[in-house]
Amino acid sequence: MARPFRYQLPALPDRLVARSRLLARLAQRWDRRLVTVVAGPGFGKTALLVAAVTEGAAQPGGRDVWLSCEPADESADHLLAGLAEALDIPLGAGLDTICDAVWARAPTTICFVLDDVHEVPAGSGGAALLAQLLTDLPGNGHVVLASREAVPLPTARLAASGQLVRLGEDDLVLDDAELVAFAEGRGVDAALLASTGGWPALAELTASAGADLVFDYLWEEVLARVGADRARLLAQLSVTGGGDDEVASALAGRAVGVDDIVASLPLVERTATGWVALHPLWGPALRRVLPAEAASEARARVAEVHRRRARFAAAVDLLAEAGTWDEVLTVMRAAALQPYLSVPPAEIGRWYRLLPRRWRDEPEAVLVAALEVQARAPLEALAAFRAAASGFRARGDVEGELAAIAHDGLVRWWTGDLPELLALYERVAALAAAGSDGARFLGAVGMAAMAHLGGDSEAVLRELASVGDEYWVGWLSAVYWLRSVAYRRDGELQRAREELVALQCLPIGLYDVQREVAELRIDWLEGRVDHVRARLPDFVESYERSGEQFLAREMMLELACKTAWFGELDRTRHLLAAAEHLAADVPGALARVLRCIAVAALAVAEGDEGTAADVVRAHTVTQLGGPEGWYWRDRAALALVHVLVPELRPRSVDEARSPAHAPGVLLAEALAAARDGDLSPVGALAWPDLGVVRAHLPVRWIVELAAAGRAAGNPPPIELLRAVGSSPRQALRALVATSSNRPVVAAAQRLLAELPAVPPDHLRISVIGPLALWRDGAAATTPELRRRRVRELLCYLVAMRRARREEVAAEFWPELDDGGHNLRVTLNYLQRALQPDRAEGEPPYFLRAEGDWLTLITDPQLVVDAWDLEARLDEADAAERGRDPGTALAAYRAALPLWRGEPYADVQDGHWAQVARSGLRSRYASAAVRAGELLLAAGETSEAGQAAACAIRAEPSSEPAYRLLARARIATGDSAGARRALEDCRAVLADLDLEPGPATIALLTSAP
Repeated sequence: MARPFRYQLPALPDRLVARSRLLARLAQRWDRRLVTVVAGPGFGKTALLVAAVTEGAAQPGGRDVWLSCEPADESADHLLAGLAEALDIPLGAGLDTICDAVWARAPTTICFVLDDVHEVPAGSGGAALLAQLLTDLPGNGHVVLASREAVPLPTARLAASGQLVRLGEDDLVLDDAELVAFAEGRGVDAALLASTGGWPALAELTASAGADLVFDYLWEEVLARVGADRARLLAQLSVTGGGDDEVASALAGRAVGVDDIVASLPLVERTATGWVALHPLWGPALRRVLPAEAASEARARVAEVHRRRARFAAAVDLLAEAGTWDEVLTVMRAAALQPYLSVPPAEIGRWYRLLPRRWRDEPEAVLVAALEVQARAPLEALAAFRAAASGFRARGDVEGELAAIAHDGLVRWWTGDLPELLALYERVAALAAAGSDGARFLGAVGMAAMAHLGGDSEAVLRELASVGDEYWVGWLSAVYWLRSVAYRRDGELQRAREELVALQCLPIGLYDVQREVAELRIDWLEGRVDHVRARLPDFVESYERSGEQFLAREMMLELACKTAWFGELDRTRHLLAAAEHLAADVPGALARVLRCIAVAALAVAEGDEGTAADVVRAHTVTQLGGPEGWYWRDRAALALVHVLVPELRPRSVDEARSPAHAPGVLLAEALAAARDGDLSPVGALAWPDLGVVRAHLPVRWIVELAAAGRAAGNPPPIELLRAVGSSPRQALRALVATSSNRPVVAAAQRLLAELPAVPPDHLRISVIGPLALWRDGAAATTPELRRRRVRELLCYLVAMRRARREEVAAEFWPELDDGGHNLRVTLNYLQRALQPDRAEGEPPYFLRAEGDWLTLITDPQLVVDAWDLEARLDEADAAERGRDPGTALAAYRAALPLWRGEPYADVQDGHWAQVARSGLRSRYASAAVRAGELLLAAGETSEAGQAAACAIRAEPSSEPAYRLLARARIATGDSAGARRALEDCRAVLADLDLEPGPATIALLTSAP
C-alpha cells in the first residue's frame, strides 16, 4: 500500500499566510515545462505546492496530478505505476501510454506535481524515468518537482530554452510583509519573529512556543509542555512515519485517538482519511526523547499494523530501518501467502535487495526472489520455489512451505505438468494428515486444479464443495474461477456466470481482465459473437502490455480462432505468426488446442479441407475424449472434428452433451449428411439462433448449410447470410464448382441468382456539397440524376441508410393518398443511375428493395463521403475513449479533407435534411477543433491553425474554433493575427446578436 499522502493532498495548515508572489511563480507551471522547488526541511515546500494545486483547481484549462514520492520510487517500474495511478489510468501502463493520456486531455494542461523527489536518488531508474518523462510529454504536459536536494535530472537544456522556473530557499523564506501577516494571523507581535530569518517552520514554532526559548532547545521545551507520556507517543509517531487511530492505539497499548496526541501542535500534516504525520523538523528533538531500543519497538508495533492491513511495503521499510531483518522476513512471508500479489514484482525485488547478503538464503528471501522472476520467466522460478519449500520444511514452517508449494504449483498448472503437480499434492496431503487446515484447503484447490486439467467438472466441484472462506482469502478467486469453468465446461452457462459475479466481489483476486475473458467465453457459447469479436483485441493488447507472455500467447491464439472462423485470412496469419514468439519455451495444453483450431479453420476458409482434416486429425485422435478434449467443445469447435474426421464422430457426439454445446454437432451432422446426399437432417433442422450458428460453424460452412437447407425446403432466416458479411457469393461459387450433390448445387445457383452480383466497378457517392457520383474514380454523368426527386431520394437514403417504402412515399409525396407508384418510378430511375450496366432481371446490388424495406448497403464496393466521415469520426471517438490520441488524430486527419461544402445541398426542403445537415456540420466542426487541440499540444502549430479554419468553414459561429485559431497564432508568435481571429469571432457573434463566452473574453484579455 502507498504511503498515506502519496495520492492525497495533505490538508493546508490553519491560518496559512497567502504567499502570492510564490504562487504567481508556480502559476508559470502551465506555460513552462518544469518548475523546481528545492529547499531543506521546514521551508514550506509541501504547503506551497498544496496551496498552488488548490488554487489551480478553481482555474479552467488546467489539472494538477499529485504524487508524493517514496523510497520505492528509485525503481522506474514503481514510479511509473505511481504516475499511472495518480493520472487514473490502468496500472501496467508504459511511459508512452501515460504521455498519450496527457495528450488525450488537450487542450487541458496537465501538470505532474511531485513532492519529496529527494526520495528518488540520482542515477536510479526512477531518476532516468523522470528525465524521460520531461522529454516525452506532449506540449500540454508539465512537471513540478519539490525536493530537499537538487533534483536528480539534468535541467540545463530547459533553462537555456526558457522552459525552467527555479524556486530555492532564498525564495521560500517569508519576506517582511509575509512575516507581518503571519504574526497577525497568530495574534503575536511581528517583532517576536524577527530572529527566525523568515524560516517558515521556525516562525511557526516561535509563534507557538514563545520567543524566550533558545533555538537549540525549542523543540525540547515544546515537548516538555505536552508531558512525558504524550512526548513519547509523538516521538513514536515520528519514527514510524505517522499514523491513524489504530497505529496510535498500537503505540500506546490502549485505545487512543491520534488527534489527541498531536492536538495544538504545529507542523502536523493530515489527510482526509485520518492519517497524521509530523513534520521532519520534529525528528532531531524527538530522537532525544526516544531511546534507540524504544524506537525499534515502536517500528515493530506499527509494522505489525501495516502487515495486518496488507501494507507490506510500509512494514518492510520500517523494519529495515530498525535493522530487524528477521521481522522483515516475516513480512515477506506474509506477502507471499497471497497467490495474487498486491505488490508489484519490482517492489518485491526491492525488498530482496534491502536484505544484507547473509539473510538472502533464508526461505522467505528465496521465495520473494522467485516471485519477482516468475513474473517475467515462470519456468526459471521453479527451482527457487522448490528451494524455498525445502527451507521452510527444514524449519518446520508449514504455512511458509505451503505458500512456496502453491506458487510452484501455479506455474506447473499453467504448463499442465500433472506428474509434478501430483508430487506437490502428496506433500500437501501429508501436511493435511498431520493436522494443517491450510494444507487441507490448498489440497482441495490443488485437486480441483488437477481435475480441471483432466476436464473433470464433477471432480472440480466435489473437491471445492467443502472449501470455505476462512483460509487464504486470496485463493478464493481461484476457487470461484475453477467453479465457473467447471459449470461452463458442462454447459451450465448461467451458473458459470454467477460464479464470476461472486469472484468480482472479492477484495483480493484475479485481475479483472481474466474475469472478463471468462465472461467472453460464455458470451461466445450464447451466440454474442460480434461482441466477443470486438472485445478480444483489447485483451490481447492488455496482456501484451502487462508483459505476461504466457497469457498473452493464449489470448492471441484465442483471437486467431475467431478471425479464422469469420474468414479473416490475413489477420489470422498475422496473429499465428506473432504468437510463435511468445513464451515459446513454456508448454500449454490450451495453447496447443487453440493453435490447432485456428490453423484448421484458416485452411477451411481457404478451401483446403484436406489440410484442415490432417491438422485436426493429428491433434484430436489423442485429445478428443481425453483430458484436453473439453477445450474443443468449450471453444465451440466440435463441428471441425465432426465434419473433417468421420472416424471421430462418435467422440464428438459424446463431447456435445449439453444444450450449450450440442448445436455444433447438430449443425455438423446436417452438413455431413447433406454432403453424403441425405438432406433429411437439414430438412428437419430447427435452426438455432443466428449467433449460435455463427459461433459453431465457420463462415464457409454456414453458406453451404444454408444452400442445403434451401434444397431441402428448410432455408435459414435470410438474416443469416447477411450476417456473414460479403463472402456468401464466393462460398456459393466454390460450392457450385466442387459439390456433387445436384440439389444443393441447384439451390446454391438459385441463391447466387437471388443474391446481387458484386459490380465490377467501385461507386462513390458524395453528399457533402453538391451531390455527385464517381464510378472507378471518374465522374458519372447519368441523365437520371438530373431529376430532382431522384437526387433527393438518393440523399434521403444516404441519410437514413434503411427506410420503409411507405415512409419514403409519405415524405416525398405527402399530397397523394398512395405515393407507391411515384416511388417505384423514381426508384427505377435511381437504380439505373447507380448501376447503369445491370442486366435485366438481375437483383440490384447497392440499393436493395426487399419487401417493405429499401436499404442502401454498406459494402467495400460503395463509398459514401458522409458515411466515410462518420466512420472516421467514430474511429476517433473510440480512440479518444481508449485514451489513444495518436490513433484519434490519424482519424481526424483523414476526416478533415472530406468537407466540400454544405451537406445535402441538393435538398432544399424536408425536416430530415435539416436534422442530418445540422448534425453532420456540428460533429465535423467539433472534430476539427479537437484535432487542432491535439495538434497544438503536439507542437504542430501550423496544422492546428488549418484545423481551426476547417471548423470555421463548416460552422462560422464556432467560438472554440476561433479560440483555437488564436492560440495557434500565439504559439507561432503572431499576436496580431490572434487578435484578428478573436475580433472576427466577436463580429460574427454580434451579427447573431450574441456575446462572446467567458473563455473567449479571457483569451481576448490575456492575448499579447
